[in-house]
Amino acid sequence: MTNQHASIFSNCSVHYDLEVNFEICVEATDPCYSIEQIETAVTISFVDYCSSVTLFPLAGFMNIYCLLVILPIYHRLQNNSKKKYIFLITRCIAGLLAVTAWLLLQCVYLRSMTPNTGDSAGYVLALSLYIGSTYVLLGSYVGMAGVLYLGVMNPVGFNQYLTLRLTYIAVCVIFIFALILSIPLAILQAAIAIPISIKCRDKTCAPVVTLINFILVSGSLIITTITLSFVLISLLNHRNAFKRLDTMSNASLNSGIRLLIWTLFVVILITIAEIIPFTFMEIRRSEGTITGCYWFYHAGKVIVEAIFALIESSIWSVALIVDPLTNLILDRTVSRQAASQVKWIQRSCERLVIFVIGKFSRRKKIWEEDEEEEKQIETAVTIAYVDYYSSVTLFSVAGLMNIYCLLVIIPLYRRMQNDSKKKYIFLITRCIAGLLAVVSWLLIQCIYLRFIAPTAGNFPYYVLALTLYIGSTYVLLGSYVGMAGILYLGVLNPISFHQHITLRLVYAAVCIFFLVALSLSIPLATFEAAMAIPVTIKCTDKSCAPLVTLLNFVLVLGSLITAATTILFVLISLLRHRKEFKKQDTVSNTNLNSAIRLLTWTLFALFLISIAEIIPFVFMEVKKHGKQF
Repeated sequence: MTNQHASIFSNCSVHYDLEVNFEICVEATDPCYSIEQIETAVTISFVDYCSSVTLFPLAGFMNIYCLLVILPIYHRLQNNSKKKYIFLITRCIAGLLAVTAWLLLQCVYLRSMTPNTGDSAGYVLALSLYIGSTYVLLGSYVGMAGVLYLGVMNPVGFNQYLTLRLTYIAVCVIFIFALILSIPLAILQAAIAIPISIKCRDKTCAPVVTLINFILVSGSLIITTITLSFVLISLLNHRNAFKRLDTMSNASLNSGIRLLIWTLFVVILITIAEIIPFTFMEIRRSEGTITGCYWFYHAGKVIVEAIFALIESSIWSVALIVDPLTNLILDRTVSRQAASQVKWIQRSCERLVIFVIGKFSRRKKIWEEDEEEEKQIETAVTIAYVDYYSSVTLFSVAGLMNIYCLLVIIPLYRRMQNDSKKKYIFLITRCIAGLLAVVSWLLIQCIYLRFIAPTAGNFPYYVLALTLYIGSTYVLLGSYVGMAGILYLGVLNPISFHQHITLRLVYAAVCIFFLVALSLSIPLATFEAAMAIPVTIKCTDKSCAPLVTLLNFVLVLGSLITAATTILFVLISLLRHRKEFKKQDTVSNTNLNSAIRLLTWTLFALFLISIAEIIPFVFMEVKKHGKQF
């Protein structure tokens, strides 16, 4: 009879769940201390994950807001000013791509799943975004510095030879160059971490790939730093030479110098963040082959790597937050626009508070009719501005949440069994529909109703925005119905769910949702746009407008009633099923409770959508039967 080996952690005063993974590491001199350090490293990694989830979406929001501020200004600028601001726009786009890459790498692949052969394409995409966005960011820094240098030191050459078309070509070259470099480097770097058809292990091409990447990154950083430093020193010397000659030019020059200083600071942060990965690659290469228990025997190194990973992600997140913030604060034109928006928010809130207090105060004075109307108009404008800024903020957050939801679900979806995919395809459809709805609301609410009055010239764009809005609503409702049906069959009729509801049938249902939504949204959007914009399609209050309004209301109301009825029926059926088999199967009860909670929150979201869809129709009816506004 053989004696069973005692656990190497049997003498430890504190025990952890990870101990089972290191039971085979019997050569550890102090296993209790090693497992404590491993647990500490896991805690640091969790802090890294939580900070990334918080800071990178904040950086994404800052870059989105920076674009929303700069793009409307950009259309009104002269060509000479556009030469500079095109690089500011490029910086924001590159920052947004970098945020997406970091959320993919840091919050999905390194947290929710280990990179393997099945998700190599997604891993390559994330690395391509990361590498490419870095080069685009550095290229935009160099381009902006060059434009500032020519604009101040050589204004004749800036006006005559540096055309706007040339700057557009430079931006395209930066993106193409970044794309050419990022794709092969991303494939080879992914091949180092994932065993795929392209072999690139530690003893073959890994050192060469690491060296090439280091040379390219360090070379780009050195060129960027030297260029920024040279332009900064030149502008400082120019300011000292002509300090008291021209106040206006000095003010513009000081703004450019401050922007360059902070840009140089961001480049230094990126340099530090890029040096850390290369250092670890060199250390790990010098240590040779690493066995399964290596990290347990050297648990102190695990803590060091976790700390440096936290530092690297924190530095990148700070850099991606500071970069758009410098554009908003230090650039005079952009800061004026941002300041005016802040003042509008302040004034709007003050007027809104005064209006609310005045409505409920018994001491309200009786004004003349014309003064009262003027005050109501001002209040309406105030509420409209509050609506605009809340829309920019909340819809941007909603868009980031839907993107993050897709980044989490899609990699998991590829590894699921077919039965699980039948449910999760509708969750993916919900996220896509939500993202389309966010884009349409930002187009309609924050651009067309704020910066661009709908006219015949932008009729196609207005139709596109309305098509996205109407179509995404129908797709969202369809995904609710589809998910409820799948949950119903999976729980109450599992035989039909496995035998008759194939994955191909579910894909066909999703395609039908999109096709029906597209076929309904395009004509409805065209006629709704024709009601607001005078074009060749005539649809006024006396002709087709009542019919279009009624048709839209019937379709939306019918879709909402169908979705609500289906979800309520499935929810009640699942609740009855849970009540009958409450104590029979713990696992099925857990899955059933999860499905019931999901349906309950879906019903709540549907209730909110119903309220939001009823409001426009009510106003249309009031406007039709009442007086003109």
